[in-house]
Amino acid sequence: MHVFGHDATHVGPVPNLNSVDPAITGAISDLTTDLAAQNTLVVSTHDHSFDLHALAGHTVYVDTDGIRNAAYLITAASYDRRHRLVLDIADQTTVRGYVDESDFSKGFIYDISVGARATIPLTTEWSR
Repeated sequence: MHVFGHDATHVGPVPNLNSVDPAITGAISDLTTDLAAQNTLVVSTHDHSFDLHALAGHTVYVDTDGIRNAAYLITAASYDRRHRLVLDIADQTTVRGYVDESDFSKGFIYDISVGARATIPLTTEWSR
């Protein structure tokens, strides 16, 4: 038997098919705040039991104000000096638009904000 779970804590009534960590969760503590070709999200999380290299190809979902969604493909992951999770999201921007389209000096409006909840669903496979 082979079972596949995505963001799953258990699989039906089958014994011994349980996942301890269905997802990595945390809060956004920093993000790229200008228009850039290379963007990052920094996530504060208490969970450090995952393989950083395995996060490439996963998607991080960030809570928003409901105007647009915020789902970003992770291209690489690392830790910073403060042991926060740094997610490379390549050319995907968090910028929604300008505060004032006739005065760019007023800055940007973002899809996400510092403190927003971030979730990276994990994939688990079980075999017997």
